[in-house]
Amino acid sequence: ICVEMAKSFKESGVKGELAATPEVVRALSGLTTSEVENALSLSVIECGGFSPTILQREKVGAVKRGGLLEVVPPFPGGIDAIGGLEELKEWFRKRAKLASAEAKAFGAPQLKASLLVGPPGTGKSATAKCVGEALGRPLLRLDIGAVFNQFVGASEGNIRAAIKQAEAMAPCAVWVDEVEKAL
Repeated sequence: ICVEMAKSFKESGVKGELAATPEVVRALSGLTTSEVENALSLSVIECGGFSPTILQREKVGAVKRGGLLEVVPPFPGGIDAIGGLEELKEWFRKRAKLASAEAKAFGAPQLKASLLVGPPGTGKSATAKCVGEALGRPLLRLDIGAVFNQFVGASEGNIRAAIKQAEAMAPCAVWVDEVEKAL
């Protein structure tokens, strides 16, 4: 689609950067055909070419419109703004190094999941808000309460939709929140 639209824009006189670079393709991955067309058109209107920044912004908008996930802004001050939890913060710093391109090329094991458990007020949510930034990834929040539905099979469909949206934003961190309200 990207190549076809680039040809179409060039034929109509657009002179900006219209290449399907890896950044552009990554920013469009996971979007539907109509979302790709809309994002590319908006990018050409706004900056005269295919801008990965604009395309990523549109993908974030598509995730928000899905209603199951939200993109969490970076925590002010980052992980160092959290008091205590020094061992946990150091653990995440080490995992951030494993997420680098060099570590992946070397074959280092990648972080798949981590579970923060504890009583209210112990910093779980604040820490979770910092994880995306610490790992250099966008952070998506999945509210489990929003997943459940009264109709048979709808909850499972919501989980599948949330996973599909997270895969579209990959690489990212997903924060599953408010489990206690769903039980």
